[in-house]
Amino acid sequence: MKKLFILAMLCLPLLFFACSRVIVDNTVTINGFVCDSETGEPLANVLLTIVGHAESRYTGDDGNFTFPNVEYNDKGIILTAKKSGYKPNTRNFEINRSSSTYVHLTMEKE
Repeated sequence: MKKLFILAMLCLPLLFFACSRVIVDNTVTINGFVCDSETGEPLANVLLTIVGHAESRYTGDDGNFTFPNVEYNDKGIILTAKKSGYKPNTRNFEINRSSSTYVHLTMEKE
């Protein structure tokens, strides 16, 4: 009985580690581009937020952005883009199960 208890105590950390790897593997890098819907020109300084993600990001001068290590599920992600002078844009994106996903957003002037 004592050997069974010791064996169980040794296996618990392995079980915990295996379960935690499943959680960690549900992350992806989201790369994307935001542009004006009429001109196609890149939009700088667009505030981007992923619902449920702790951090927000701004697009660079070239309209590009990156969110590393975003946790996802089968429902995908909801991304919101806001910029002064433009209508907010909220979209749901399916997540590619690979290590990165690319999204393209357009924004309309108010």
